[in-house]
Amino acid sequence: MPDRSIRERLTAAQSFLESMSVERPVEAAIGRTITGDGDHSGVVTALARYQNVDGGFGHGLEPDISAPQSNPFAARVALHAVIETGIPVTDPVVTRLVGWLEGRQGDDGCWRWEPGTLDHPIAPWFAGWEFPALNPALDLAGALARLGLGSERLHRRCRDLYARLANPDEITAGDYYALLPYAESLPWLPDLPDRDASLEALATHIARNLTEGTYATPQEAAEHIGPPDGPIATRLPADTFDRLRADLLASQAADGRWQSSFGSHWDPYQTVSGMAILAHDASR
Repeated sequence: MPDRSIRERLTAAQSFLESMSVERPVEAAIGRTITGDGDHSGVVTALARYQNVDGGFGHGLEPDISAPQSNPFAARVALHAVIETGIPVTDPVVTRLVGWLEGRQGDDGCWRWEPGTLDHPIAPWFAGWEFPALNPALDLAGALARLGLGSERLHRRCRDLYARLANPDEITAGDYYALLPYAESLPWLPDLPDRDASLEALATHIARNLTEGTYATPQEAAEHIGPPDGPIATRLPADTFDRLRADLLASQAADGRWQSSFGSHWDPYQTVSGMAILAHDASR
């Protein structure tokens, strides 16, 4: 893409999201909050398309899971939309989701597929997902903790699950998916076993991945790093987000989108993630 200001980059990205707004209304609504053309109420309206009567989320909110049934991976996407756009935790879209999470969590701390979920098209890696697993359980617990939500029972179950399944080798050498539950839980759950040492090891591994160019996209790196003032980002080199910004500027397509390594159906998610990074950089 020719040299443009950050504002022009964001406008081009939002134009792409608007072109996809029928298929992906949530990303378009989040993008409007980034550009200043909308607020969290629009995100609530967009999320309603995907929320079930039981309070959970399905209907393809997680792009790799098409089933209408509520599922924990879609719950993670919804919680991150709440975090990113400042939806009040008292909003019914949030309280109903928390009710679903409280009611569907297993005694082992994990959430599973609802009956019938696998009868619909689903990515092969999800079709073979084995439960219990740190992902999605610790991703959800971390997001809830960031919002000040979740019962002591829910968080205790997740701590116990972490104690059983956490693997130091994943923290120091895991790939993108293996690292995700650690990156989304260790910064926000101080009661996890060996939390401080594990957080340091995690930051070291992420820094090494950045240096070695392991991440397929800047957005994948940002998912592991978390917010620029968060516990992981503050342990990384000061120029980390400058480097991510440079990579984003180089990789934005002519139509404003950022392409995902997981397939074109993820491009709206990838695009709004890139917008969030650029918007923060522009505001410094």
